[in-house]
Amino acid sequence: MEVKRSVQGDIISAGLVITGGTAKLEGLDILAEQVTGLPARVGRPRDLQHANRALDGARRPDTGAAQRNRGSRRRPSDRSRGIERAHRRGPGRPADQTPIVPPAVTTLLLARHILRTVARQRSRTFMVWVALVAALGVVVGLLSFVASINDSFERRGKAVRGVADVQVQAVAQSSLGSGLARRLERVRGTRFAVPVTQQRATLRSREHSVVVTAYGIDRRARRLRSTMQRELSVRMPKRPENGGLSLSTDMARRLDVEKGDRIRLFAHRRTPRIRVARVVDVPESLADVVTLPRSTLERLRGSPGRPNTIYVQLKGTDLDGWKQRARSSLPSNTAITTPAGAQRELDNVLDLAVRSYTYMFGAVVLSIVGLLIYVLQLMRMLERQEDAGLVRALGSGWAPLARAEIAVLALALATAVVPGALLGRLLAQYLARQLPPFLAEGFNFTVQIGVKAGVVAAAATLALAVGALATIAALATVRRPVADQLGRSPQAGATVTAPIPASAAIAMAAIGSIGFLGCLLLAGKPTYLPYVAAAVLSIAIATAGVTALLIRSLGRIGTREGRTLLVTRSALDAYPRRVAFSAAIVALGLAAVAQMQLVGHSLRQRADTLTSVIKPSSQRVVASDDALSTVPMSLEYVRQVLREPKPKPPEEPAQQQVAPPTAAASATTLAAQQEEERRRRRLAAARLKRRPLPH
Repeated sequence: MEVKRSVQGDIISAGLVITGGTAKLEGLDILAEQVTGLPARVGRPRDLQHANRALDGARRPDTGAAQRNRGSRRRPSDRSRGIERAHRRGPGRPADQTPIVPPAVTTLLLARHILRTVARQRSRTFMVWVALVAALGVVVGLLSFVASINDSFERRGKAVRGVADVQVQAVAQSSLGSGLARRLERVRGTRFAVPVTQQRATLRSREHSVVVTAYGIDRRARRLRSTMQRELSVRMPKRPENGGLSLSTDMARRLDVEKGDRIRLFAHRRTPRIRVARVVDVPESLADVVTLPRSTLERLRGSPGRPNTIYVQLKGTDLDGWKQRARSSLPSNTAITTPAGAQRELDNVLDLAVRSYTYMFGAVVLSIVGLLIYVLQLMRMLERQEDAGLVRALGSGWAPLARAEIAVLALALATAVVPGALLGRLLAQYLARQLPPFLAEGFNFTVQIGVKAGVVAAAATLALAVGALATIAALATVRRPVADQLGRSPQAGATVTAPIPASAAIAMAAIGSIGFLGCLLLAGKPTYLPYVAAAVLSIAIATAGVTALLIRSLGRIGTREGRTLLVTRSALDAYPRRVAFSAAIVALGLAAVAQMQLVGHSLRQRADTLTSVIKPSSQRVVASDDALSTVPMSLEYVRQVLREPKPKPPEEPAQQQVAPPTAAASATTLAAQQEEERRRRRLAAARLKRRPLPH
């Protein structure tokens, strides 16, 4: 076998072995023809010798010019010095000559060869494609879901408040005074104060029921210049009871109603039928919003003339100074919020209830997918060991092979972009439906998966995927020589194990344990998400270290301990690093799931604690537990409920020897008891109608 190095260096970079004019590396026949000028198959050895002499002549330095320069006192030319340097360093590419075939063509030809190999491995290629689709779908879905929450909240706030700077809101579903807006307008630094009533309500048609956010507005709401007032404006009738309801087209389609129909709106124990006055097209941020006259909504809430929200626009003053001046006018059941403050509160809640376990779930999925692609890449390189070793043995660098591998993976990624984006869209919509209801009720917004958030998430995911695939291809292909990277000895084919050192395993276990304990001590800080991520990562690191120590301890056990233990030890000794990494991924997933369950249990426990003092006494007011949030309760009412004595269980009467009653006496007693019960019910109903609920 005769191996020739071309002066152009293209045969070397392509990894050609020409024996009798035949290109042994599949797919590089064209390159052989372009470089040597000979057909891929040369029938006569004389033609091959002629080609070799031509290549040697092109590489041989100009001896005549060198002798002339040696005999004269002139300095040799740059061309002569370049040729001499090329001659001293041996066969290779001259420094002043450009290659006939650029390196990009070499990479493309190698990629074509890899694609031919991949085409014969359909099942493995399909597994890689499915892994890429899953990774893209998970990342796009999670990023678009989290981004859509903030976008939906921001769009809802702008659509409702308009040009207002401050929101004064009643807490605990209570109400504000009827003259509070006028008093706030007299505070220095106030341009205007607009009262608005907002309430989570339930609309019911004949066959459908939806939960909406109802806003009660009047003519003064025009000063807000908001999208809600402009798109869902209501007409103020002379008689408030004739006021109608403005619906969006999406809401009307879900309820299957049209303009002029009547639907029921839940309020306390009454469900009045309200006429649909308008059906209009609105932006997505107002799709679940209905508007009606403020007086109508306040009467339905049981607090006529008492709004629960006031929007204030400031004029020539800062927020802190305005708060100091308005403190004397504000009652004790009010909270002052700004758009930035509301966004910070939402971020804190999202870190606790959404982002922590969502990001952990995404990290687990990406780790599993990355490990799968890495293992499949190693298996494919093991099958292509002969070709890859040939390229490196001929003196070629790892760059063309790495570029070819990255190009093949990039092609698979390009085919997985569209399915991954569709999967991410479905995942984001599913997560939006699973959002905790207290977010929508507490912050008065509904998550809408927008196109903008999806596009941004897809772009970020694609950039991340390209970088990750390039890293995986480099790690699996060119980090070390091919034979060592594949874990095989090129001479004997024996498996080469690389166990984790004991010092590294102990360090990983110690670092993970210390990090987890430190995160537990700092768990009460406001920045919740970083501590959760650090705690889960510490658990994964500690698990990997403990697993490595267990593998090393199993390696010291003799062969007489049992056949099962021997087989287990052999399996663990074969790939100790992969076993430790797999154990870390499993620990990461279990920690993420446990954290999600603990957060959900904590939130449910806190909600039950807050509502347990209200539910026993609120059954006479509300029709069901689901409508508890629609009752306007003040802090004074909650204190009153807490002060009420708990009903004592009825005492069992002492056993006495009494004569059994006659049939006539029993009938008379039963009739009297029923009449007394009916009288009490009539008195209670009349009392509730005459006396309004406490505010």
